[in-house]
Amino acid sequence: MISAGLVLLVLAAFEPLRHNAFVAFDDNDYITSNLHVKSGLTWESVKWAFTSRRAANWHPLTWLSHMVDIELFGLNPLGHHLHNLLLHTASTVLLFWLLSKMTGAIWPSAFVAMAFGIHPLRVESVAWASERKDVLSMLFFLLTIAVYLYYIKRPGVLRYSLVMVCFALGLMAKPMLVTLPIVLVLLDIWPLERTQTISRQAIRKSILYLITEKIPMLLLVIASCAVTYTVQKTGGSVNAISLQTRILNALSSYIAYLGKIFWPRNLAVLYPYPGPNYPLWPSLAALILLIVLSGIAFYCYSRKSWFFTGWFWYVITLVPVIGLIQVGNQSIADRYTYLPSVGILILLAWSAAQLSSAWRHQKMIMGILVAIAAAGMLAGTRNQLRYWKDSFSLFEHTLAITQYNPVIHNNLGWALMNQGNETKAFEHIQKALQFSPGFCDANINMATLLLKRKEYDKAMDYLHKVLKAKPNNFQANYIMALSFIDLKRYDQAAQYLLAALKNTRDNPDAYYYMGIILDTQNKKTEAINAYQQAIQLNPNHYLAINDLGVLKYQHNSLDEAVDYFRRSISIEPNYVQAYSNLALVLQNQNRFQEAVSLNLKALEPQPNNPDTWYNLGVCQQAVDNIPGALISYRQVLQFDPNSVTALNNLAWILAASPDDHIRKPAEAVLLADKLERLSHPENSDILDTLAAAYASDRQFKQAIETAQKAIDLANAAGQKEKAGDISRRLQYYKTEKPWYDSSLQIK
Repeated sequence: MISAGLVLLVLAAFEPLRHNAFVAFDDNDYITSNLHVKSGLTWESVKWAFTSRRAANWHPLTWLSHMVDIELFGLNPLGHHLHNLLLHTASTVLLFWLLSKMTGAIWPSAFVAMAFGIHPLRVESVAWASERKDVLSMLFFLLTIAVYLYYIKRPGVLRYSLVMVCFALGLMAKPMLVTLPIVLVLLDIWPLERTQTISRQAIRKSILYLITEKIPMLLLVIASCAVTYTVQKTGGSVNAISLQTRILNALSSYIAYLGKIFWPRNLAVLYPYPGPNYPLWPSLAALILLIVLSGIAFYCYSRKSWFFTGWFWYVITLVPVIGLIQVGNQSIADRYTYLPSVGILILLAWSAAQLSSAWRHQKMIMGILVAIAAAGMLAGTRNQLRYWKDSFSLFEHTLAITQYNPVIHNNLGWALMNQGNETKAFEHIQKALQFSPGFCDANINMATLLLKRKEYDKAMDYLHKVLKAKPNNFQANYIMALSFIDLKRYDQAAQYLLAALKNTRDNPDAYYYMGIILDTQNKKTEAINAYQQAIQLNPNHYLAINDLGVLKYQHNSLDEAVDYFRRSISIEPNYVQAYSNLALVLQNQNRFQEAVSLNLKALEPQPNNPDTWYNLGVCQQAVDNIPGALISYRQVLQFDPNSVTALNNLAWILAASPDDHIRKPAEAVLLADKLERLSHPENSDILDTLAAAYASDRQFKQAIETAQKAIDLANAAGQKEKAGDISRRLQYYKTEKPWYDSSLQIK
């Protein structure tokens, strides 16, 4: 019943989570923009999960769990959030089960589990989809303890191996679990009481044995620490903050986290690092308090061992994230309390149980106090979840309660930019740069914003600033390349794109744009390879698939081109260019009726495209829809009055149609005359059209002269067959008869 109650409480606390979206803070890197994760569980994605340094972390199990979500829910945030909540709920119940089993104290165990499950500090770990590593690693942390209990009942290699497996899986979810072997020693002291002996010397021996027992686990810890530090260092997450500042911040953080556990208000997704001028006195006060509390814990070692275990659980499990090695820009983070807070809750629950043991109405009073605490935590958690509804709510709330927060200003600017609100985006990104002029991400976002405004020189200034500090920055090199592509300076674009690809070879867009550059440089084979690389990385890259189809068409591989264009359309049904391209290939294969349908489809979103109207007219003319062809050619001239091909085709129909209600000789002459003026040098086809128009308008003298000139041009160009066709028409003109094209007869 208690377990069921815990489940209901957690679900009630986190019920608002079902309305929450992904946020523009790591969720894009972990889920929404991560092509490896978005591909689901494939052999390639699994291999990537175990070899990737993405997000400056090595946590393959976390990556795999996100891939499972994609398989089950796609990019629906509800499924991802519910998975987090399911893991958190399971940990809450398992924590209760473990504590009650180890201590035999049901109600203190229930309180610890309840407070852990619904505390407002849990919101960040549960409501943030990309913080899956927290809830997943916690579950394996508790499973390791459960298997450890199984092991100590009857120690053996097989049972110890199970402990190692669970521990390894936990480390592969989040390396913060490196302190688990020490936590097991604390549990050995209390409540498992594996150090209960009669002499001080025996105690020392038993503790030495318990530590020695954990050596295989400590080897895993060393390996995990080495991998984690290397990945974070190469990923640029380790900040070069002075050791003195880091120590001062670490001391203050221990007390700050305690304050948040007891009074969780003004919670933010990022608390900015205070900078180099860190005040000394708060850290000294924190140090004194830590020494006092640790002294009390040692004093309680043999009498109130729960205080010893609970306090040092808190102190030790915070060590990996306390900031001695500064990773990221935060001074503290609510999510870092996910595991350590359990120690304080244990200390609080058992201390309260002992202090109240002599009370006359203990159960009633403690029940009321716990109910009040539960109600407060429940309300606080539900309220905090409102801020995680979307990126804007989260960032605006954070900025309202923090100062000097360039990261959040930048992230809010990025979210606003993607929403199309460039004015507000500019304000926030500019604010981020005021706080931190060298902030790479803010400089890159400002450059991106300026590129949207076509302010290339200003954008490049910001990118040069980034590249001066970090020459290998992928994003800066990549955006610089896009700038030069826009300016059609392809050689320079290629240089920056190659620099970008040296550092990140898993970005399909980079290969796609490299394909565009190579194509413009007439390096068709290399362009094909680049497009294929983009498609290999992202099988749904419809732009690369379409452009690869264009190259196949240019190489006269029409069937392959058709396959690529159809594939592009199947991925993105609204991609107009693929419809137009497919229609053109089918037109070349004399599949005109299919081409008509595709051109009409392409015109739905882009009715002002003269090229598509022209191709539609050609296909309509080929299937004897002469009125439709006339409409299409007139539409071309509405958008491009000087289109030579449209003028020629329209003039020909108006001059040579056998149908009186189609044929308009006077208009045909005007169009053909304009056509001749536009044509330099003279063209036999255009003169042929002009001659037919003159004849249709019964201007036979001009028709004969123009036709003869067309014949001379065709013969000079070696076009004997064309010269013969025009000569046959000339015979009609000499007998003062117009020439009519039977293919233009309406059927």
